[in-house]
Amino acid sequence: VEVTSEAVIACGVARGNGRVKLPDGSTATEAAECHDWNGRWGAEMDSFRPDLNLLVVGWAGNTQRDLDGTWRAPCDPVFDRWYEGEVRDALAVLTSRGTPVAMTTAPYYRGTKTVPDNDAKIDCLNTIYRRVIAETPGVSLIDLATYVCPDGQCRTEQDGITLRPSRGTHLVLRQ
Repeated sequence: VEVTSEAVIACGVARGNGRVKLPDGSTATEAAECHDWNGRWGAEMDSFRPDLNLLVVGWAGNTQRDLDGTWRAPCDPVFDRWYEGEVRDALAVLTSRGTPVAMTTAPYYRGTKTVPDNDAKIDCLNTIYRRVIAETPGVSLIDLATYVCPDGQCRTEQDGITLRPSRGTHLVLRQ
């Protein structure tokens, strides 16, 4: 198996003006690289010619985004409509060369030190992901949320591997 990644740390698929409010109330501006995924992904697909594109949006929904001067977050209808469009655009790029795509749901981040409990926001994001995946030909669902948190109980270890050793948000899934 040969893998290449166009992931950028602390970036998802949400574009916009890049202004975010962190859980502690401070604000930040995302790197410009967070917003140019459509060009990077297309160039990488043309060069690498993958058999499958995998989209894992690791964003935990714990920040708010500045949308037209108002701070918005998952479960806000304005945010949800806007974000659904961003997810649709991302999948349009990934399916544009006829390559199959798999997209994951987002797991809960309960009990981590860096991310407050935000199950409701994760549920809203996963509702968006499931709807868009179901409506987009060539895209399959990988239910990472259920794998990491079966029956609503989030596991910290699987087969002797600590799933979230780094600050509680990054997953380690390996053999």
